[in-house]
Amino acid sequence: MILEALINIATTISISAFNPTTLVFSDPIQFVSIGKSGDFSFYTNNNKKVIVIQPLKDLKTTEMIVLTEDRNYQFKIHIETLKAQNYYQIINGKPNSSFTQVLKTENYEVLEGASSLMVKNLSSNDQLINDETLKAKAFTYLPKGGAIYLNNQRIY
Repeated sequence: MILEALINIATTISISAFNPTTLVFSDPIQFVSIGKSGDFSFYTNNNKKVIVIQPLKDLKTTEMIVLTEDRNYQFKIHIETLKAQNYYQIINGKPNSSFTQVLKTENYEVLEGASSLMVKNLSSNDQLINDETLKAKAFTYLPKGGAIYLNNQRIY
């Protein structure tokens, strides 16, 4: 799956609790930090553009930072037992100004652009979107290709 990471926005990804997950970057990786020591195994290849990660402990969520020469990537990792991706190609995205509606309920709306998503909170209450509070009647941009969790339930 291609994931278009936005600058200064943590990208939420779902990975398998049982199978290794591969992340491929366009630039060589200089530094990786994921979870606490001993929570994950991770390896990089010879050209330092590929990371293979796998949880070693029973976890629900964690965070990962990947530094390349030109970018700082921040990830929120959700570990899933069902329907999780195990391959991501990470490319640089940017917020769009033109969107198409892909999902709408009475509480939220998801719109998709060429390289980003917009989530609108339509309710009169704050909601938790990818572990961040989204104020009532507000919206946020998210990276395209990443998972969307609303109040800890995957919606997209």
